Amino acid sequence: MVVSPWSLIAAILIQNKEGITVQQLVKEVEWMKRQASNLGAYIDWPGNESADAIIRSTLSLHKNIVHVNEDEVVELLDMEAPHQSTTDQLMQSAAQHLILTLYRTRYFMYELYRKYTFLEKILSRDFIFEPDHTKQDFQNSLLTLTHNCGVVVDNNEVLIKKSQNKYTTFFSQMFEPFLLGYWIMCRTLLTLHTDANNKPVAKPPKTIAKDAQMLAARLLRDGHIRNLEVLSLDILNNGLHALYHMGAARKEKRDNQPYMYPNTIVLTNVCSELETFIEVPQVPTTSILVESKTVVINAKL
Repeated sequence: MVVSPWSLIAAILIQNKEGITVQQLVKEVEWMKRQASNLGAYIDWPGNESADAIIRSTLSLHKNIVHVNEDEVVELLDMEAPHQSTTDQLMQSAAQHLILTLYRTRYFMYELYRKYTFLEKILSRDFIFEPDHTKQDFQNSLLTLTHNCGVVVDNNEVLIKKSQNKYTTFFSQMFEPFLLGYWIMCRTLLTLHTDANNKPVAKPPKTIAKDAQMLAARLLRDGHIRNLEVLSLDILNNGLHALYHMGAARKEKRDNQPYMYPNTIVLTNVCSELETFIEVPQVPTTSILVESKTVVINAKL
């Protein structure tokens, strides 16, 4: 995997939406560069320039997205799409991230491997995994984390040093938009109307993805979630297809066009599993308007 300086900068900026000084950005990017290299990424980084010069040059190339003010603070620019009202500004910002790793405070080894396997399956559309290398990849990743990210393997338990909280916080925040987007897709599928035989009414994948995007937008506007990246149709579509390959969604053809509907039991389990990875508050009953119908959700985000 080749990682550009801009990819590293974007990963830092998306977690510092209120702004970050150039000096601090340089430090954070250099730290991120080391972590990505340790995890096997190739960094496309000029060898004859200082980190400060590279980052300033990269920022200038993306002046339509970021701005360095007179106080040397890097700020994200407001992006206004033409012919859209202010109420739709929420839909104008979305970002894609490189995902490195996600782990929680303490797991038995077998439980961590089970969760890793689940994540590999559901992330399979957004990231490339080598076939039949799940166990080897897990072991290699765990070894890397023990050397660089404060993870300790002790008596078949995996623990994270509190002193290394920067690693866990940073990497977990990079994972969250994808997992939250998949969760929103699960909730959208689970709210599909049923027919006279109590079977969920199938819809085209594109329609389901748009419904999920509308649900995400409403949750963002109501302040229940913060991750603007969940508006990405790429994330939502990839989540839908991953759910299909996991048996949580089913597909049928009508007039040579694909339609999809949930496998409710499996999908409910997947939704519950996703909730174990995302630390978010309980949300009260929320009415969501999706294609002129009201959907009531009782769940934690």
